[in-house]
Amino acid sequence: MTVFSVSLRLPTTIPVGRFNAAQITELYQKYSDAVYGNILLLLIFREISEKTLENTFIELNLSHTKYCLKSCSDFTFINRIARKHCMEIIRTNALLD
Repeated sequence: MTVFSVSLRLPTTIPVGRFNAAQITELYQKYSDAVYGNILLLLIFREISEKTLENTFIELNLSHTKYCLKSCSDFTFINRIARKHCMEIIRTNALLD
């Protein structure tokens, strides 16, 4: 069951770091529902969670150089990025209160 669906529009002819557009799309299709569920558990609000999921996959595309293939699975790495974004949002909101 797909909870959330977004089409990623990345250039298909230009490899972007470790992942090309097809690989990012494949990772998104494979892991987005599970990652979105984890984000939603932390942030509760649907709109913020959707934006966080989007930012997670954007950062995944940009942070390829920091990623060691042997350190963890793709899902774990994506989930770590998502959790980092969630913690930033929670900290920011805590400072505003």
